Amino acid sequence: MGGSGIKPDPVQYCLFGLAACYAQTFASIAAEKGIKLKQLNVAAENKVNLSKALGLSNEPIVEKAILEVKASGEKGENLDEIKKLAGQRCPGVYCLTNAIKLEIK
Repeated sequence: MGGSGIKPDPVQYCLFGLAACYAQTFASIAAEKGIKLKQLNVAAENKVNLSKALGLSNEPIVEKAILEVKASGEKGENLDEIKKLAGQRCPGVYCLTNAIKLEIK
């Protein structure tokens, strides 16, 4: 297919969007609850198999996506509830976990 593999591919851009959306949702919920964040890092990774994209198999292209969240509040608050709520409210998480009608024109 070409290229040297040193730049992000389209699936990686999707993961960047997911991580950014989740981080923004997390930060917004923390602010709603009056919690000042000292640290918030969200890393995304996936397990990918491009054989279907290349017409070689019917295996799922992406087996799973993983978000690793590292966060702390200024006062040492437990942020597990915020992590859970962010997963429930994040539009990016919704898009990856629910079927969305796609129309291609």
